[in-house]
Amino acid sequence: MNTAEKLGTVVGATIAVCTMLLLIAILSAYPMMWIVNYLFAPSFLVAVFGVAKLNFWRALALCFITGFFARTNTPSKK
Repeated sequence: MNTAEKLGTVVGATIAVCTMLLLIAILSAYPMMWIVNYLFAPSFLVAVFGVAKLNFWRALALCFITGFFARTNTPSKK
């Protein structure tokens, strides 16, 4: 395997990983956006806090933040 083939493999793997991360982001942000916009926002968030509807980027940030704070470092004993 020469240098060009190795570089092609690395570039291909990088593109595949970026595509997978983008797909995961889309699959996690859109349900969060739908839940907040159509279940909570019309009744609760707008009436109490005056919050506007969530867009994709804010839903993605909300998924990241909730995933960060919901993660645990406690080892499980089996």
